[in-house]
Amino acid sequence: MYLLSSDFDTLNPTIFFTFKVDTVPNLDTSPNRAVSYLQATYTYKNKPYHYKDLHTPSNTSVVAVDNYQLFCYYSLPQNSSGLLPHQLNPNLCTHILLAFAQVSKNNTVAHLEPDHVKYYRDVVAMKLLNPNLKVLISVTDAGTGNFAKAVSTRANRLAFSESILEFLIEHNLDGIDLDWEFPGWPGPNKSHEKRMFSKLLQQLKFTLSGRFLMTVAVAAPGPIIDRAYDVPLMGRLVDFVSIMGYDYHSYIWYLPVLGPNAPLYPAVTDQGYFKSLNANWSVNYYLYKGIPANKLLLGLPTYGHSYTLVNPDSTDYGMPAADVGRIGNQGFVDYIDTVAFLRDPDTIQIFDKNTSVPYAYRGDQWISFDNEPSLAYKTEYLMSKGLAGAMVWCLNTDDYAAKYHTSPYPLIKRIKTVLTDDGL
Repeated sequence: MYLLSSDFDTLNPTIFFTFKVDTVPNLDTSPNRAVSYLQATYTYKNKPYHYKDLHTPSNTSVVAVDNYQLFCYYSLPQNSSGLLPHQLNPNLCTHILLAFAQVSKNNTVAHLEPDHVKYYRDVVAMKLLNPNLKVLISVTDAGTGNFAKAVSTRANRLAFSESILEFLIEHNLDGIDLDWEFPGWPGPNKSHEKRMFSKLLQQLKFTLSGRFLMTVAVAAPGPIIDRAYDVPLMGRLVDFVSIMGYDYHSYIWYLPVLGPNAPLYPAVTDQGYFKSLNANWSVNYYLYKGIPANKLLLGLPTYGHSYTLVNPDSTDYGMPAADVGRIGNQGFVDYIDTVAFLRDPDTIQIFDKNTSVPYAYRGDQWISFDNEPSLAYKTEYLMSKGLAGAMVWCLNTDDYAAKYHTSPYPLIKRIKTVLTDDGL
């Protein structure tokens, strides 16, 4: 969840709960219920319902966009394990974002692991099979604070920008993706970082001089958006802005309640600030603040979050949780682990009408996740808003080896199918 444990040590958490969700002038965040979603198996009821009860609506309405973008993050392997480049599909995504390189203490771009260089080369080689594929490097500071240092002075920004240019040229990449989480957040005395990040974007725009793509991954909650970004300026400078439309809820010790990882709309029980923790609100807020729709991507997850229930009979959103779930890695659940959980006949799966995402539980274990219907629904939503396309985190957490499906990447393929369906 975006409100991190560290925030309580460095930032008054009331900044979240006093955020004026309902008083932003002329901000329309009403659910886009006027359209029926052909690709998403969906129905309208007053309560959550079992997945098997769904039916298919009859028509849809979208805003025409010539070429939708599908950005896919690829978490680079460590120790030659996990998803390897030869398992990638060069025709699945329009852009592959290599995650990650890091900002060094010397204001340069550095490899997270020495052997990542060969993976850059292997992924770039996929362009021989699909010349339209774009490969970008995504840069983070891995929690070191080096992003803040790199933007702190004009000299540092210049050095960092020139290092990015050299890195892109050296590795034959198509662009840079900036994943700073987050300028000015969390903590006090960081308001200058918003301004410094804008100055970095200006410098980088000049340094790259149109030769390479420049994209940013941005926060979804309103308080962070306001503290981190000069949104209109960012919209003018970068090629694409990807909203990280996930991690709205996960198990947190000071807020130990069940919630959806990536809701499209609020849960029926959401009040106050929590009514803004959904993709629809985030999308509309960025549009309201000045990002052009044709530059905006909605981030979609192929993973979920698990919880351990306090009471196995209390499974609705907002019910208490005792801890992260035993499913997955510290509550972070790959899709194949979710599918394995769902295949148990004792597991109960619910598709929540209000949030437009599923959850499932068995015993004291509970998972919020996305599946093909929920991702199809979100994809048609972003099309109805005229957005540029979708961003996915990530290739690695889909069923890339087709362990439980007839072909690999079932979730991302579903997104792509909706984006490229000329009949919609």
